[in-house]
Amino acid sequence: MSLRASNPDPVAPPKRVARMLAWVAHLSFRVRLLSAVWLLFAALVAMHIHGSSIALSAKLWAPQEAEEHYLAQPILKALHGRAPWLRDLLMAKSQAIRSDEWAISSLWSQAQFTHKPRFPVHNTNIGNGQNMLLISWVPVLHPASVVRPVTWGYLLFGSQAGLAWLWWFSPFFCFTTLYLALEIVFPKQRFLPLLGAFWFCASAYPICWSHFPAYTAGFAAMVMVGLHHLLAARSLPKAVWAALVTGYAGAGFVLQLYPPWMVPLVYAFTAMLVGVIIRDRTWQGVSRRQLGLSTALAASVALGLVGCYLLAAWPDLQALATSAYPGRRRLNGGDYTLAQLFGAVYNFQTTRIAPIGSAVFNASESSGFILFLPAVLFAVLLFTRARRRLDPAGWALLGLGMVQVLYCRFHFPHWLADVTLWSHTQGFRSQLAIGLVSIVLSLYLLKPDPEPKPLTRREWLAASAVVLATAGFYFWIGVSLQHIRNVFPKTVLLGGGWFPVTMQLVTGCIALQVLLLLLGRRRIFAGVLAIELVVTAGNFNPLSIGFPRVEASPLYKAVQQVVQEDRASGLHSLWLASGGPPEPLIGTLLATMGARALTGVHFHPQLALWRALDPSGDFEPIYNRYAEIAYYQLPLDDARIEFKNGNDGSFNLRASPTNPLLRRLGVRYALTYAKDGSLTQPPFTRLYSGRDKPFHIWRLFPENE
Repeated sequence: MSLRASNPDPVAPPKRVARMLAWVAHLSFRVRLLSAVWLLFAALVAMHIHGSSIALSAKLWAPQEAEEHYLAQPILKALHGRAPWLRDLLMAKSQAIRSDEWAISSLWSQAQFTHKPRFPVHNTNIGNGQNMLLISWVPVLHPASVVRPVTWGYLLFGSQAGLAWLWWFSPFFCFTTLYLALEIVFPKQRFLPLLGAFWFCASAYPICWSHFPAYTAGFAAMVMVGLHHLLAARSLPKAVWAALVTGYAGAGFVLQLYPPWMVPLVYAFTAMLVGVIIRDRTWQGVSRRQLGLSTALAASVALGLVGCYLLAAWPDLQALATSAYPGRRRLNGGDYTLAQLFGAVYNFQTTRIAPIGSAVFNASESSGFILFLPAVLFAVLLFTRARRRLDPAGWALLGLGMVQVLYCRFHFPHWLADVTLWSHTQGFRSQLAIGLVSIVLSLYLLKPDPEPKPLTRREWLAASAVVLATAGFYFWIGVSLQHIRNVFPKTVLLGGGWFPVTMQLVTGCIALQVLLLLLGRRRIFAGVLAIELVVTAGNFNPLSIGFPRVEASPLYKAVQQVVQEDRASGLHSLWLASGGPPEPLIGTLLATMGARALTGVHFHPQLALWRALDPSGDFEPIYNRYAEIAYYQLPLDDARIEFKNGNDGSFNLRASPTNPLLRRLGVRYALTYAKDGSLTQPPFTRLYSGRDKPFHIWRLFPENE
């Protein structure tokens, strides 16, 4: 044996590192950027880090442990910190306003784990069975889940890593596809696509809606990228790949099933794509035969995936489409004021201390985008260089943006809203597309001029007019918002009065950014914007590592013992759920624990279930809807069954627990919470009393019945 073989060269490892770094350096900027992005995603998932507020639900099954999973918990313990501001700063504060995430969709995902078998299409523990394919963020073991990538983590890695996957996939996916789409709009530009994708994903609106909007926008951007490459492909293999991407993304977008976001996004990305095609004359030189084959392939992939989905979901989709809410709801705009739309520049305040008095002013509904759309409009009217920077895509987006703002502010004729499909979206949901349009138009102002020249005196005057006009507009927005909702009361630092100092500072910051846009100072503008975005919503959601396991809780074990005994008798009994906090509904918690709950949240109407309690159909307009359903007890000798609407998205069931119709339906058990859920005059058998929380499980009828 040679000495060289037994004594390896000590310089070899550094050489290997150097070669690897050299190889990385030769990769394109796009590959390096996106590789770093997805490596970060993998690390977050591997460490089970997420931003869900599921701790608020976990308080019901693990009260001692629920708040111990925040990433900053060791720091809080060391500082003995309980102050809300400290928890907010350290991202150790769950967001109660995000109840559709922590109290509904996250619990439905956990209910898929506790169901036997796991991950069913129809979860039979939710009433008569809820089709879980209708909810994009819930794991289902079905071929259609191929186009539900946000749920893959649950299916592959379990509930803990699955929640982290679900949380981070949407922003990382959206960043990637939107970056690729903006590369098409701004060719040969590195910085502008990066800034635009970051700006959109880091804005308050996607963050304050638990990244759900980013997931939908990500698929829309992917469709645009696929279609562009399908038209631009000059070889059959490239066309095939583009067709596969387009078909996959098209199916994923369609299956989002949320028109209020989908319809405005279709218009926004269509305007971008058509503008780019006109600008670049993408169609020239394309083989008609190749284009026809690739288009047919894309359509086949999309239709195949959607058809596979429809085979499993069609009856429940029909039930949802014909429901009183949201199926038959038709809108015509005019439901969002300019103060609400453009007042998102104050989200650093309104997403934390939301003004009171209107549903659209809670922390999530008041969130939005920092919009420079007015500045773009003023610049196009007054600043010659701004007009030169726009291309057909920019002009199309500017026109679309104006129309969408008008839809927010004014009622359109119903026929026009129906023809354009905007009758399926509210004005305040259109801000997702308005934000995207505003971001892309702002990037146009930052485009470098082909022949940069110093501004002339006339151009300086025009730029000053644009800055002053935008500042005046936002000052008026601030005054209107302060007058209507008192965003900055006297108790708030630098607040109070009609013209609080905070509002003046915000207006000044907007004016500075508009000037930077007009001068094309990209890096300074991006730095100021990044600070704004971080301050606005950077710490809105908590950062946690995992969450208390449902299966480890005493409540789960108690419920499962009853369920298993019930099934051993050949039964699959329904349970009543009474009492508890408004969110999560105890009925949803029951389904999470693996019991069959009569109430909770029903995504699609379960008419057969409720008609058994309402043979005459008198209450059908009340229960024919997506609904959060709560049960309230009537006296034991009261034979009535009542359904009452709380609002469009909920109803209450009122009945005696011993009502013969409930008994005939299969109701045999009840889970109650504290005194507000106690069964009065109880001729019932108590099967369980909780130790940590006042849960009780009751058998409503003698065992031999």
